[in-house]
Amino acid sequence: MGRKAKYSAKKLTILNELSHSSIREVTRKYLVDKTAISLWQLLYKYQGLKGVRPTPHNPNYSKKFKSSLAQKYQKSTDFLKYSQTSVD
Repeated sequence: MGRKAKYSAKKLTILNELSHSSIREVTRKYLVDKTAISLWQLLYKYQGLKGVRPTPHNPNYSKKFKSSLAQKYQKSTDFLKYSQTSVD
């Protein structure tokens, strides 16, 4: 199960409120950091609704998928480089 975004439902409400309130008033009212709000504004400006939707941070992968990745990694030269540096 993935994490839930802290302000996912309120992002649009907060962004809409910025049209008639200052960022200082909004940060105090919703107890949200100014930096986060500025980031949301940019994401909304350039990506629209897609930019402010929550994204899963902890996706679940099947055992089969994990196993295939491990096998590919072991067959790659990256595995050999890592093994040599860890032995040195």
